[in-house]
Amino acid sequence: MHVRKTTLIKGLIYKSFILNLKETLVFFMVTIIFILVGILIELSIKYGNLGDRGYESLLSNPVLSIMVIYYPSMFITASCIMGSSTIVKDKKSGWIKFQYASPVNEKDVAAAEYLLVAIGWIIGTALSVANMAMFYAIEGQNLSQRNISVILLITILAVLFNNYTSIMSKIFSANIAVISLFIVFFICFAAFLILKCLFGLSIEDLIPVFNTICDKFIFFAVPVFIIINVAGYFITVALFKRRKVV
Repeated sequence: MHVRKTTLIKGLIYKSFILNLKETLVFFMVTIIFILVGILIELSIKYGNLGDRGYESLLSNPVLSIMVIYYPSMFITASCIMGSSTIVKDKKSGWIKFQYASPVNEKDVAAAEYLLVAIGWIIGTALSVANMAMFYAIEGQNLSQRNISVILLITILAVLFNNYTSIMSKIFSANIAVISLFIVFFICFAAFLILKCLFGLSIEDLIPVFNTICDKFIFFAVPVFIIINVAGYFITVALFKRRKVV
């Protein structure tokens, strides 16, 4: 029974991977090209023509460093885990109806989905750290604990957004899930503007808080990731059971 269960989950992971292979590869390659362009620019600043013209390292500019290091980290992780949920394609292909008539139960489907998320998160985090390490190596610097903590925070946020949209798409539709995510972002932005107007809060005021969180987050990254995915697993199983009853 254990071997059969393992084989089922492997098959479900393979199904999800194949269904989203094209989109994943396109998203991933675009992100890699963006990263390579940033690395080439940094190399040119350090050793080539851009450095001779007086351009400073991308790492010395907060905005540019975010663009070439932290944004790609979010996109790399997103591309690695975007195949975890195939709810839209499952609906179009009729897989969901077939699933209920097959020996595959809701726990198997949810386990495969969140195992794929875990694999994607590990790969995405490793690639993100490697990307940051290359930039710092060009400048002859070493990564700090805070650098790695920020990467972990960003990649886990990517996992959180993925799990949220996946769960919402099971309740409503993929379009509503994406729209609701933008609504959440808008609410957070509106809340910041309100705090700014009422208390004069600025981004600079949040930097010490952010730095404090990042200094400690490296020790809590794995437990937070486990909690997010375990919660997502049980919610997904509950939604599948509810749909079966309905």
